[in-house]
Amino acid sequence: DLGPAGEFSVNESEGPGHVSESTYGKTFPGGGHLALSVRGVRYVYPGARRREPRVAVDGVSVEVEPGRLVAMLGPNGCGKSTLIRVICGLAVAEAGEVRLFGRSIEEGRGDLGVVFQTPSLDPRLTVRENLADQAVWYGVLREKAAERVESDLAAANLLDRADERVRTLSGGLARRVDLVRAMLHRPRLILLDEPTVGLDPTARRQFLDQLLDAREQRDLTVVLTTHLIDEADRATRVIMMDQGRIVADNRPQALRQAMGRFGVTVWAHSMTAFPCDAFGLDWQPTPGGWRAWLDEHRDDGGDSAVISKLAGELAGQGLAFSFGPPTLADVYEAKTGRRLHGDDGGEQSVMTSMDDSGIPFQRGGDSSRNDENGDDSDAA
Repeated sequence: DLGPAGEFSVNESEGPGHVSESTYGKTFPGGGHLALSVRGVRYVYPGARRREPRVAVDGVSVEVEPGRLVAMLGPNGCGKSTLIRVICGLAVAEAGEVRLFGRSIEEGRGDLGVVFQTPSLDPRLTVRENLADQAVWYGVLREKAAERVESDLAAANLLDRADERVRTLSGGLARRVDLVRAMLHRPRLILLDEPTVGLDPTARRQFLDQLLDAREQRDLTVVLTTHLIDEADRATRVIMMDQGRIVADNRPQALRQAMGRFGVTVWAHSMTAFPCDAFGLDWQPTPGGWRAWLDEHRDDGGDSAVISKLAGELAGQGLAFSFGPPTLADVYEAKTGRRLHGDDGGEQSVMTSMDDSGIPFQRGGDSSRNDENGDDSDAA
C-alpha cells in the first residue's frame, strides 16, 4: 500500500461504497472538502431498435479524501468508464449528484484533470506545440505556458522529446505526454480511464511511476479505472465494480486478508462434486475447478504441513492444482462469481506428475498474466 493502514474505513453494515462518517469528517488535513463526492449516481444507456435500455451505473456512492490514490477495478462493461464520464461532465446522470471539492462539476472543473483511454493530442503537432496550445486553452497565460511546458516535460524526463511530432512517438511515450497535458493547469484531482490499455509492461510501469511521482510532488488526488490487479495493488484504496454497482471497497491489503492466508485451487473442469474432503477445508466451485482458503485459526501444523499433505493426496488422484496467497482477482471472483478478464490469479502451479521418489514436483515461475488489450467499453 502507498498509504499507512487505517487511512480510511468502510462501514460494511451499510454495504460497499458507504464510507464511515467517523473516518470521513467534514474537515481534512489543511482544511477543505472531500476531493470527490458521488451520491446515488445512476446512468442508463437508452435502448435502440434491437437493444433494451441498459443500466451502466446503478446508484453508486463514493467519497474520496484529498491526496488519495483510488483504483476502480472491474472488467470491461462494469460501469467504471461511464462513471468517469459522469464525474467529468461528459455524461449527465439521470439521478444523483457529483461534487468536486464541495462544488458542482461546472464550478469545480478547473480543479479536474482527465486522461482518457486514447491520448488527447494532435498527432501532427510536436509535443511542445501540443502542450503549449493545451496550456493556453486551460487558461494559462501564453507567456507562462512555454515555461510551464518546459518544466513539466523536464520533471517527466520527456524534455528530449519536446520537438518530436506526436505521431512519431511510441504508445507509451504518447500516454506519458498526455499525462503531462492533464496536469498543465495544476488540477487537484486527476481522473484516468484505463490509461495503460495497449501498453507493454515496461511502458505501463513507466507511466505509473510518472503518475505516482507527480501525485507525491503535487499532493494530487488520483482516481483511475483499471482491470489489471497489479495497477490496483499500487493504490491506497480499491473500489471493485460489477454490473454498475460497487461490490467491495477497502485497502488492497485488507481486501486480500479477508479471503484467508493461502488458497488451494484444484483444476478439475469436469467435476460436479469435489472428491477430496481433506482437512476440513471448505471447497467452493470456481471457474475451472474448486478452491479452498486456509485461515489463521487452524491448528494442524500450519500452512506448509497442510499444503504438503494436501499436495500428496491431490497428486495421488492425478489432479492438477495450484496454490498461493490471495490476490485482488480472487477477491473479485468471491464477490461476483466471475473472474477479471485476462487474469489467472497469479498463483504458482503444481504438476500432478510424480518424480521417482513419489513426491509431486512443482512447475516453477509465476503464471500470472494480464490482458493488455482490453478496454472498458461501457457504451457498447
